[in-house]
Order: sequence, then C-alpha cells, then structure tokens
Amino acid sequence: MSADQSDPEMLECEGHGTQIATLVCIHLAESDHGDTSLGFHCSVEDGDYIANCDDCEAQCDDEGFFPDDLVEETFVSLCKGCLEEIAKSHGAILPPLPEGGQTVN
Repeated sequence: MSADQSDPEMLECEGHGTQIATLVCIHLAESDHGDTSLGFHCSVEDGDYIANCDDCEAQCDDEGFFPDDLVEETFVSLCKGCLEEIAKSHGAILPPLPEGGQTVN
C-alpha cells in the first residue's frame, strides 16, 4: 500500500470507478456480503485500510500484526467502495482516515 498517506494508492474498480485501494482478506473479499458469520475487523494503518475476518484476526501476533506470509497469501486489494459495501453488510462503518488522508467520492 502507500507509504505516504497524502498520496494513497488508487485503483480502478468496474463498479465504483477510481477509488482508494484497500487491503482485505480473501475470506471477506469472496464472501456473500450477507454472510456476517465471518466477522469483520477494520483498521487504518499508515493511512491504508486493512480489513479481515475473525479467523485472520486470530492469527495476529501479540502486538496486533499479521504474519507476512498470511498477508502475502490471504489478502487482496479492493477499492474503498467495495470495502464499504462489505462493512455495511456487517453493520459496520469504516474508520476515518487520519487527518491528511484523501478520499475520492
């Protein structure tokens, strides 16, 4: 993702157009958005959204970080609009970006 939160990584989504890129576990990305049994966790790290299910959350270390191989094998990029749809289906709202973060509507 981006190192400079004032210039977030962007991607082109067929459904939402140009949006901020987010990092989402494959379990949430490929799930039926009505399936809330997976759980939903979302945070903003270094200006980037990261969302995951309960199973992935359970694999965090004591400091709350994912093992590198889990991220490489299990997380995909989705646009912020797609992540918002997943969050909404779980009754959640995305946390705000830190001051200086940009959004595209």
